[in-house]
Amino acid sequence: MIAILKSRGWRPPAAAAADERRDRRAGAAELIHLEVVTAFTRTPGPRYRRQGEGSGEAFRDDHLLPKVRNAVDTGRVVAVDIGNVEYGCPIGWLEEVFGGARRVLGQIKATKHIQIRGGPRATPEIADAYQALTNPGTD
Repeated sequence: MIAILKSRGWRPPAAAAADERRDRRAGAAELIHLEVVTAFTRTPGPRYRRQGEGSGEAFRDDHLLPKVRNAVDTGRVVAVDIGNVEYGCPIGWLEEVFGGARRVLGQIKATKHIQIRGGPRATPEIADAYQALTNPGTD
């Protein structure tokens, strides 16, 4: 899975941080940081609001989409940090957040204006989130 991500431009967290420093020096798009733990919850929950607290639908609609719409208007990128959550991110939550953003915004805008980040513990979740963001699947 990691090889597939790397072939699509995904970089490990340390390399991504180095790229970010290089991009800042080169004048690349400014980042809008959105950390799940700080902005939303330490324990992401179910996919939909009706299923309970900390849903992916709530995070996407209340936190991610407003920031991405701002990023689209200003030519910036939203860096979503899914690291440091208490027990990891459920796959349904990730799909609703990132796959839902792709369905709402369209794949080109979503992949251009959303960057997925996390620490070493979050590598499998980053792979799942990237898959939801870039693969239309069964929509």
